[in-house]
Amino acid sequence: DGLACAYLGDDGDIRARLSYSELDNNARAIAARLQGLDAGGECAVLLYPPGLNIVSAFFACMYANVVAIPLPIPRTTANINQTKGIIEETKTEIILSTQTILTKLARQDEQYFSKLICLDTQEVDADFVLAWRQPENPAGDTLAYLQYTSGSTSARKGVVISHANVLENIKGIDRGFQH
Repeated sequence: DGLACAYLGDDGDIRARLSYSELDNNARAIAARLQGLDAGGECAVLLYPPGLNIVSAFFACMYANVVAIPLPIPRTTANINQTKGIIEETKTEIILSTQTILTKLARQDEQYFSKLICLDTQEVDADFVLAWRQPENPAGDTLAYLQYTSGSTSARKGVVISHANVLENIKGIDRGFQH
């Protein structure tokens, strides 16, 4: 029940928190939904406002062997077109987000977004936790997630992050903070 992560407001006060067990249960429930879609090895775009929902969704992707693609929420026509370009480039068929954002996307381009599987991860039934199955451990060179550049100096580019990259980064953080 220890604190896994917290979301801080502009004043530095904790606005939301997730314990390790809450994070694990949330991630397993979302992962079970992804497993039910037979999404292992596929990509899922993550579109979330600032907060903790993206943390559960990101771990859910790891728990389901789904490649997470976290992106900023598209607010302009140019942003929508960039997001659609990334979705097409990566052949993504799944968007994980909140109902509010999914509704806004549908209003902006219903014809396009209605072809995709859009999951409101805030509404995933906790009973899905029981349906989650441990996937095989991925090889170190297996794609863990795609991190897109900001696109401020050129077109946005996807940076491939493997599971080995993630583990090396964690080791570096561990050394740096002297855990």
